[in-house]
Amino acid sequence: LFRQAHPEFLKTGKGPAVGILLELQAVRKGGDVFPAEIALSSVDLGGTWHAVRIVRDITSRKQTERALLEDEKLRSALETVGMVHHELNQPLQIIMGMSELVLGQIDPTDNAKNNLEQIVAAAKRLSNIINKLDKITEYKTQSYVGKSSILDLDESTKSDD
Repeated sequence: LFRQAHPEFLKTGKGPAVGILLELQAVRKGGDVFPAEIALSSVDLGGTWHAVRIVRDITSRKQTERALLEDEKLRSALETVGMVHHELNQPLQIIMGMSELVLGQIDPTDNAKNNLEQIVAAAKRLSNIINKLDKITEYKTQSYVGKSSILDLDESTKSDD
């Protein structure tokens, strides 16, 4: 079968996979599939070209690469979160402080009091979300619009509750 499929290799010892490193899925004798690195070389033995294949299990390397990628995602998310926390927290504190100051000065029967209380409540909710950003310890996502995903703030933060 090999001789029929690769007549050029049999003549020259050359082929598209000779001399390059391939990452493929391989199958163990027991049927388990694993990530493998495969190197194919050719050797001329007595005027006949033969293929020499080296297969290396790279499961451990792939696991390390995935862990490094997750660490990189977390580091990137934390850098972004630090900036967002700082940039949003300062104006939010002004909104909350001024709203509470005005709320303390407004007549309890004034119709605007209810609106101002809603502003203070929303600002406190936003403040809680911003403060939660400081507690991110891992990179967990949730599905979002379409096929995209976003940071799952609840799953990514430590629970102090």
